[in-house]
Amino acid sequence: MKMIDEVTITCVDLPEAGTDLLVAVSGGIDSIVLLDVLVADGRWPITVFHLNHNLREEAAADAAFVKHCTEAYDVPLIVENKHVQSLAEKWSCGVEEAGRRCRYDALAEHAERLQIPIIVTAHHQDDQVETVLSHIFRGAGATGLGGMRSNRVFNQNCTIWRPFLQTKRLDIEAHAQRQQLQWQEDSSNTDTRFQRNFFRHCVIPQFETAAPGFCDALTEFADNKQQSVDLLREQTTDWLRDHHQETCFVIDETFRQADDKWQEHVCYQFLTAMAAPMSRRIVRIFLDLCLGDNGRQCVLGAYTFQNTQKGIKWASEQSSLFCLTTDHHIENIGSEKHSYHDGDMCLQIQLIHKPQNKQVTNNLEAYLDRQACVGYLQWRMIDLAERWHPLGAGGSKRALDYLKDKKVSAMYRRQWPVLADEAGIVWIPGWTIAHRVRITDATDMVLWCQHSKLAE
Repeated sequence: MKMIDEVTITCVDLPEAGTDLLVAVSGGIDSIVLLDVLVADGRWPITVFHLNHNLREEAAADAAFVKHCTEAYDVPLIVENKHVQSLAEKWSCGVEEAGRRCRYDALAEHAERLQIPIIVTAHHQDDQVETVLSHIFRGAGATGLGGMRSNRVFNQNCTIWRPFLQTKRLDIEAHAQRQQLQWQEDSSNTDTRFQRNFFRHCVIPQFETAAPGFCDALTEFADNKQQSVDLLREQTTDWLRDHHQETCFVIDETFRQADDKWQEHVCYQFLTAMAAPMSRRIVRIFLDLCLGDNGRQCVLGAYTFQNTQKGIKWASEQSSLFCLTTDHHIENIGSEKHSYHDGDMCLQIQLIHKPQNKQVTNNLEAYLDRQACVGYLQWRMIDLAERWHPLGAGGSKRALDYLKDKKVSAMYRRQWPVLADEAGIVWIPGWTIAHRVRITDATDMVLWCQHSKLAE
């Protein structure tokens, strides 16, 4: 625990001294105070990240201000530009959600590239109150009511640290004034059309007036929920470890006699591991299947689940087609068709001239620009931290995260086959090709590929 001018770093699991930090800085008062506190503390090497959302006229000025601050503090800076409004339209979501996705995707990418294990954000107690309120209004369960965590595993390579999560905004403002800090004001923060701003300016002050101490009480409520969820997760994880077999979810009397909250949490964890579609309604559907009669079935995403005497069994036509056992070096690529086999899977490859008006009719067939492929080719499994840039996407992401977004079960992702060259993935069968090997007007020679399952 560290005190600096009454602004407290309240995270119980402080990073070890010397651990590299990637600090998200918008230029607003919260992140500027965070940067000031971390630099003054001096225990951790810092790299600052700033995302220009291009949503406001002041956006360029914000980026210039953050650059000035990092020069004054003598810390490195990464600035990235995204047109969030366009991305929100493309993704069919609000600009707040699109901005959040852009920030965290970019933070994850740069943290991985620089091998920085911890991302730091300036979320504080008032943000936590707004988060919990928004979760209450959308009808969240126990996990959502716990709000944000001061430490959270973000992916397999890094965690998110929120050192100010138990610090009041008033204390942050007081620190800024005492240290005579400057910061940028975001004019959109006063726009109450956004839900968070409405809570901040209209709802929370009314609650605090009617019930002084409301924010402290709601923060404590969230902490208690987190502790309850952690205990429940620990219990259900142990149970699942003993009852989740390769293709069967074993239902025993312990499960049948447990209270419904425990049962729901087991189902939630199981479905999360399977990358099935997720909602409270889906969890209830799956729980009803578990407690129902033998022979009942339900379809969730790519899976068909069935209640049997041994437990819940499932099948996925997709998953049975995509499970590689070893890596294969692709040789003798020429005008003749060559086949490569792995179990009951088959990859066919042929070098052809650029087809005229040829359209790919299914996602198990691909046409690649051969000249854009780098060096030799492999039919192999995905590397753990491997990134790729899917066709038409705005940027790169971890291939395993891409498959997760496509609702591929965690048990199949690591064995999912890909075609790769020396620069990385060029095609993920079942989905799409890499942007860099797309067919263009300049393409001459084309690599035709087809992935299939051998006949029984």
